[in-house]
Amino acid sequence: LAEIYIENRIDLKSSLDDIIKGFSKGHKSAVKISYPEISYELIDYKNYKDKQIKEMQELNFTVSQKKTRSDETWLEMEKMLLEKKAFMIKVKNSNKLIGYSFFFHNFNSVYYFSSCVLRDNFKFYKNIGHAMILDAIKYSQKSNFKYFLLGRSKTLFDLDKKNDPKFYNVEKFKYSFGGQKKYFIIFKDIPYFNWLL
Repeated sequence: LAEIYIENRIDLKSSLDDIIKGFSKGHKSAVKISYPEISYELIDYKNYKDKQIKEMQELNFTVSQKKTRSDETWLEMEKMLLEKKAFMIKVKNSNKLIGYSFFFHNFNSVYYFSSCVLRDNFKFYKNIGHAMILDAIKYSQKSNFKYFLLGRSKTLFDLDKKNDPKFYNVEKFKYSFGGQKKYFIIFKDIPYFNWLL
């Protein structure tokens, strides 16, 4: 046995009020806060500007101080946007770019893929990530998608015992949005049984 973990899935057929009721107490409080200097812009194929994905790529490098994915992956993300298979949310603080989130989708479901936010902003603003996810949920409902998937949200067992606190903080953040829980069991080695032959 290698891993056991949970993924969260929000049913978009529920009302927005009911979806928010499923949030943790902290997340419910966070989405009620509004900062006048923080603005959010949803970007899809209709208003995407040429090579705008490069802006997210450069911000991601600034935040991570390293290259987290290949140039080819970023180009593929741009292609998805242009082909109506993805959208982004851009965040500004008094007109200065501070964050991006990327979401992709099929005909049925929207998947939260990645985010990057200049970390100094978290000292003063408690809900940038929360607001981006909520905006994405609202857009997904209006676009008649059925499910919003947050991805891996809680590790129950990990053979490799990952010690990166950021990994678990991201999981906790996702788990607190509630929704339906799906369990995954991952095996490192599958034993060979003669009796199966």
